[in-house]
Amino acid sequence: MDYGGNKSKVIEIGKRLHRLGLVASADGNISARRFEDFFLITGRGAALGFLTEDQIVEVDLEGKLVKPGPLEPSSETLMHAEIYRQRPDVGAVVHAHPPYAVAFSVAGLTYDWRIIPEAIYYLGPVAQVPYATPGTPDSTRAVKDFIRDHDVLLLARHGAVTMGRDLEDAYFKMEKLEHAAKTVFLAHQLGKPEPLPDDEVEMILEMRKISLKKK
Repeated sequence: MDYGGNKSKVIEIGKRLHRLGLVASADGNISARRFEDFFLITGRGAALGFLTEDQIVEVDLEGKLVKPGPLEPSSETLMHAEIYRQRPDVGAVVHAHPPYAVAFSVAGLTYDWRIIPEAIYYLGPVAQVPYATPGTPDSTRAVKDFIRDHDVLLLARHGAVTMGRDLEDAYFKMEKLEHAAKTVFLAHQLGKPEPLPDDEVEMILEMRKISLKKK
């Protein structure tokens, strides 16, 4: 099956992330599934806001290069591969460093995703992944148990990972996560934001589940 991942779209998404301040310098990585067992991923050390096609490589689900190029695959390639192995419905993965979302874990706070109904509906539950050294096998092991039931992973002191049916979907989840985190941050400056009641959260999640089945 051809999933439609292409380099020009990866470049476009990289520019959007940089423009919104969701990455800086060589932060983050982007991948897009091309076929069932192969995906494109940004190369190690590539600046996402200034990508060129030769900085995007193709790898298999073991993280091995299909064809040698000027750059090695991203140091987070095995994490992306693990997501694609567990989630055949996922066609793209975005890993960025959204400052408001990450600030919660740096400050030792839990980001409460149950506050804004639109974010609950679009993102679903946001997994709070314990800290692991970025770019190591530990970072892949840390996310492994959260992948199947979450589209959004907030990596403690590090960044966030969003999964989508394609690059647009994965990107917009990252954008929505940061917008919601900024809103919650501002709400904390004004008072003590309260999460929605559990029954309301469950109803919104059920609406989301029904919507996803229709796509």
